[in-house]
Order: sequence, then C-alpha cells, then structure tokens
Amino acid sequence: MLIHLEDFLEYIGGYRTNQGNATHPFPFGIPNVRLASYDQNIVSTLGYQTFQGNALTDRQHELALKLVTKYRKQLQHKGVIVPETLPLRLPLR
Repeated sequence: MLIHLEDFLEYIGGYRTNQGNATHPFPFGIPNVRLASYDQNIVSTLGYQTFQGNALTDRQHELALKLVTKYRKQLQHKGVIVPETLPLRLPLR
C-alpha cells in the first residue's frame, strides 16, 4: 500500500508496485507513468535514494511533492489515489 510521499515517488520511478511491494533492487526502475524527459533523471534519482532508505532534504521534499502532484492524474488512471496530505516515511535530513 502506498502511504508516504517516498512510496509514491518510488512507485512513479518504478521501484514499487501499486501495492507497495519492491519491484527489483536495480538502480534504474522502469517508470510506472509517462514522465516528461526533463523529469526522468530526477525521479529515478530521488526514487532510488528513498528506496535505499535515505531521507530527503527539505528542497528534495518540496520537489518530490511537486512531482507527485504533477503526475496525480496519471496515477489516478492507474488506480492509485494520492491523498491531499502525504506524510514522510523518514524525517528530513
């Protein structure tokens, strides 16, 4: 189940299924949504960072919120509902 901001970021980046299970441990996931070319690298990097258990910085947190909001419609088409508020799995570093 996707609950935290990091979960949604990892799902978008292809590191988790919509049930919240890890897809594979490789450093590059296959995105679950169609990403703009300029978002591909940052989504992959942030998704892998959180997948490895590393917390986001305050600026990365702001960017992650913007990215999840940006791809909300695509997530809804895949049956993934994004709540209005997204708690963090790990405290900011």
